[in-house]
Amino acid sequence: MGIALTRKHLAIWVGVMVSVGALVLAFWGIDFSSLKAHLATANWAITAVLLLVYWLHFVVRAKRWQILLRPIRTVGFKKAFGPMLVGFFGNNVLPAHMGEFARMYVGAKKFAMTNAQVLATLVVERVMDFAAVAVLFGIGLGLAPIATEGLASLGYAITVAAIAGMALIGIYVRYQNRSRGFIAKLVQPLPEHLGEWLMRNVDAFGEGLGATANTWQLVIMSLQSLLIWLLVTAAIHLSLLAVGMRLPFDASLLLLGATVFAVTLPAAPGFFGTFQLAYVLALKPYGIDNESAVAASIVFHLPVYFSVTFVGMLIVGRLGMSWHAVKHEAEEIEESGVTKIIGDAEGRPVK
Repeated sequence: MGIALTRKHLAIWVGVMVSVGALVLAFWGIDFSSLKAHLATANWAITAVLLLVYWLHFVVRAKRWQILLRPIRTVGFKKAFGPMLVGFFGNNVLPAHMGEFARMYVGAKKFAMTNAQVLATLVVERVMDFAAVAVLFGIGLGLAPIATEGLASLGYAITVAAIAGMALIGIYVRYQNRSRGFIAKLVQPLPEHLGEWLMRNVDAFGEGLGATANTWQLVIMSLQSLLIWLLVTAAIHLSLLAVGMRLPFDASLLLLGATVFAVTLPAAPGFFGTFQLAYVLALKPYGIDNESAVAASIVFHLPVYFSVTFVGMLIVGRLGMSWHAVKHEAEEIEESGVTKIIGDAEGRPVK
């Protein structure tokens, strides 16, 4: 237990230090009177539309999760939406991205599934999200007027690679047993523990792909993934418009990639600091000053953060669950790692 607590505290402190460092960099040399003026003159009607667009992306996420869950359980939209949003709420208030474990626990409990079964669907979600973001970021990099010929080529290469990755997933779906055997041969030269870890993830991914045995469903989920991140990009673009920035849409596509990368870094709950720094760095090539960039990040970040946190708290209550219990289970799963998740793969549903 002592080792687990040390690891947990280390993750918390690393996240806090990263967030503080990012905040310092984002606000370094900033003119706070100018920042205050930007926020005071922000168009809050546009911000309201931003919030609506962002919440629409949750609707599409829940629909996509329904498809992924279907081979194991038929789950209604409302039933899928609740645990999904609990995960985002968890990431707002828990360290080390433990919201994903909270989502896993609540989903397993409410759907009468095992943690491993829910994990499998989340693994597929993350792969699809990564591919969709890569496609959009690559397009943005290729179209950006600030891009050199080399950067434009890199952008198109990223897009092609992401599309090829989705095609490989389709091949895996169609020939899953052969594909697994091929991958098993590829990992044989690796150290045993690394090979086992990779194959566990391959198996989890394969189980989550149960929904995509139908190639048409894979196409639908791929399109849903693109729509999810286009909606997020639109919300980002609206945050720029709200503070008076009239930039081409490719700037928002680049900003999408920057913010997604920022929230994957270890940070304090809510991703404060890293999110602001992503705006500053991504908009710098467009000649945007730090005050405007930070103001736009606040216009996006704070309404989204507080609305998700508030609704997430309500949903936990409506599900008849104690947040303390959900938090405890998320911490237990995070501390025990893959052993607890995979260990119940053939066990009974979470109680």
